[in-house]
Amino acid sequence: MNIRALEFFVEVVRRNSFIRASEVLHVTQPAISKSIRALEGELGTELLKRTSRGVEATAAGRELYAHSINILNEMKTIKFKFNTLAHHFQGILRLGLPSTTSSSFFVDIINDFKVAHPLVEIKIFESGSCLLERAVADMDIDIAAVMLPVDEDVFDILPFFEDRLNLVVSADHQLSGHEWVSIAELENYNFISFSEDYKIYEYIKDLCAEEGFTPNVTLKSNHVDLIFSVVSSGECVALMPESACHELGQNAVKFIKLHGAIPFYSLALIRRKDKALSKEGAAFMGFAKKLFNIESQAGVDSVLVS
Repeated sequence: MNIRALEFFVEVVRRNSFIRASEVLHVTQPAISKSIRALEGELGTELLKRTSRGVEATAAGRELYAHSINILNEMKTIKFKFNTLAHHFQGILRLGLPSTTSSSFFVDIINDFKVAHPLVEIKIFESGSCLLERAVADMDIDIAAVMLPVDEDVFDILPFFEDRLNLVVSADHQLSGHEWVSIAELENYNFISFSEDYKIYEYIKDLCAEEGFTPNVTLKSNHVDLIFSVVSSGECVALMPESACHELGQNAVKFIKLHGAIPFYSLALIRRKDKALSKEGAAFMGFAKKLFNIESQAGVDSVLVS
């Protein structure tokens, strides 16, 4: 018994006609008749009978018809599943994202990637750039979004955004009326900052050192929401990524731009240079290039702004 013979049989019963079944199946009537006769011979019983209303199933034919519908539906399911497996990746993508990076950068990429590759499991690891860089180097994760610079001998680098710092103070802070503030003006204020796991921590320390002081960090947290909440209710100040300020803006805090020679810093996707990416990782990088409108992996120097 073959599936094609069951398809012919079901269509003849459904149409009550060899001719109409032939037209639907695009198979000659003699071929359908021969196939069903072989099926009757195999089962040892008559399956169809001719009446004034056309071709009808016998009692045995009605029984076979019911079973055939189930068999054919199951075959469609099997074909669909295996076709899906053949055309979609089905591995695991390990992606590292720092909480300092705006989630809006990756929402569209992840959504589009999941539509194209629904069987891929994406595991997201959230940490600071320092730890994520180490995790990529140790091959614990495949791709990470980090703050530059990184070792170009170790990593392939795909810069995707330039960010800068804003000062964040409470709405009633004595600096809240300022449109611009210099780093030097912050010497005597208490700071809330990300921890040493984040490159932005050292970046802020270096900016303050250039002005001749070490920031008095009284609280370290890796949670953007917590930093905003603490700042909004006290006299502490925080230097935060401008992208995070736009995304998490609240009425209880004021964002103030920094003036002076404050450089932008670059964010990039990185991966191990000496290890081939998985199909899942390569596909994700392709989506990233498309959504970030990146033609090629430009060098770091080409995106740094002084």
